[in-house]
Amino acid sequence: MISVIGAGPAGNYVAYLLAKRGEKVSVFEEHLSIGNPVQCTGIVTNSIENILPLKNRFVMNKINGFRIFSPNNKSILINIKKPNIILDRKEFDKHLAEIAENEGAKFYLGHRFINYIKKKNFYRIKFNERLFDSKIIVGADGPFSRVAKISGLYGNRKFVTGLQARMALKHDPNLVDIYLDKNFFGWVVPESEYVVRAGIAARDC
Repeated sequence: MISVIGAGPAGNYVAYLLAKRGEKVSVFEEHLSIGNPVQCTGIVTNSIENILPLKNRFVMNKINGFRIFSPNNKSILINIKKPNIILDRKEFDKHLAEIAENEGAKFYLGHRFINYIKKKNFYRIKFNERLFDSKIIVGADGPFSRVAKISGLYGNRKFVTGLQARMALKHDPNLVDIYLDKNFFGWVVPESEYVVRAGIAARDC
């Protein structure tokens, strides 16, 4: 069995590819539902459609350009040839889980990865309440990956702190606004003319 830790887009998609090849795959997610909490702004380029077809249910908007603001509030406009896509990340994650399940992958929700022990020919994986044996472990559990830490693959990672809110705000639905400064950057990403995802990421808090 191949065990995938984390049911985000990377974990779900690799589970789909492996299951499609006939591998026995299990996906373990610490949360009780797939797609919660949302931890991404959800902008992707249209080249994603070279990997998998997109469904209307999780395409919120398409944007044609970016306005980039400097600290003195001057801006430049960058138009793009092919629209970028604003995803509903919760529905997108659920879709990837569905296509993986359709190929035979099994999902275990509410299973928080704790540790693993290397045996002779397999790994014994400990979750919050259960043990599973697996020949391969795939760590798809995000930037703070516990799998990477325990495996010695975490390295010297550095992070900035980000916060995003979904709010009612009239905004050009075709443009993303980016605000740049020395120690932070901010963004306003439109889902529609009247709803945006606005956030900030800062080095010093």
